[in-house]
Amino acid sequence: MTAPAVADRGLPPSFRRFWASAAAANVADGIRAGVLPLIGALLVATAMFVPLAVDASALVVAVILVLTLPTAASTVAAPPAREERPRLLTELLGGARRLLGHPRLAVVTCAASAIAFADAAWCSVLVVYSGSVLGLPEAGFGLLLAAGAVGGTAGPPVRHGSPDASRRTWS
Repeated sequence: MTAPAVADRGLPPSFRRFWASAAAANVADGIRAGVLPLIGALLVATAMFVPLAVDASALVVAVILVLTLPTAASTVAAPPAREERPRLLTELLGGARRLLGHPRLAVVTCAASAIAFADAAWCSVLVVYSGSVLGLPEAGFGLLLAAGAVGGTAGPPVRHGSPDASRRTWS
């Protein structure tokens, strides 16, 4: 869907740039989806506190970096004191109206929201399933995540190199 949207000269340039940047983000997201779960699974399998410590230390570093930004680096001008901002609900409704006014953008946004909801749902169920049904300990859950990460990373190149790669099958 990205290539036709970028090539369609009837679309505004900002929309075409959005789709081009979304394609680049999808590539980065594919790399992230393959590598980060593997690292996280290895951390969980090693010691349960390590992922929390890594996450907390990353948060501390991020907070320190944000707090040390000079105020002069801000490019956002403060609104004049006399101007009254519209209410949040008014702004949200205006954004929803604009979104629904663009059919392609509305479909993509709804599809992305549904995919994110489904991704969060299976991920939360996997924790319960691995513990109660499979009876895996914490290290087993980490190995389960690692196996999924390895399969997601190694699967496409293996599938691409197979003799049946030219056929489109979903099995």
